Amino acid sequence: MTVQLLDIPELNVIGWANVNSSGEPYANLWEYVFGELDIDAKFDAIPTKVQSSGCYLGLFQNRTSVPKLWEHTAWDIDFFLCVEVEQLDCIPEGLVHKKLPASTYAIFTAKGFPQLAFQHTWNYIHNEWLPDSGYKFNPDGVFYIQYTEKSGPDDERFEANLCVPLVKK
Repeated sequence: MTVQLLDIPELNVIGWANVNSSGEPYANLWEYVFGELDIDAKFDAIPTKVQSSGCYLGLFQNRTSVPKLWEHTAWDIDFFLCVEVEQLDCIPEGLVHKKLPASTYAIFTAKGFPQLAFQHTWNYIHNEWLPDSGYKFNPDGVFYIQYTEKSGPDDERFEANLCVPLVKK
């Protein structure tokens, strides 16, 4: 697996937190996001977004390691679906602004059916790459997924970048 190390500066993002009116995460996250919420229309209404349509960032806030993305509990109230923006002059109703802190990141590409791709990539990160890398997870950073045009929900063509914040050991 190819790993890319990047120093990513602080990013401004606009997005949506996975919290319903009762303060709980949505039981069927993706059905709500692409159905009732219509996140594509909301994100497409942001004139200064950096990603092309259908490309998002999924932030997993308040983590001390890469979450097990194939487990439902990973997608809790700390999950924030967003797009990077150049300016904050247009925040659609129901969305909020956050700053993604600067950090060094290791970028891993997960490919294949999402659950299997996430599991395989997680195993590689935790069992092979991190132990031998000279780095550890940066809890002051934010782990995120960079969804691509190939990020369909249950498709063997799925492809997304898992971005792990790092500090030297």
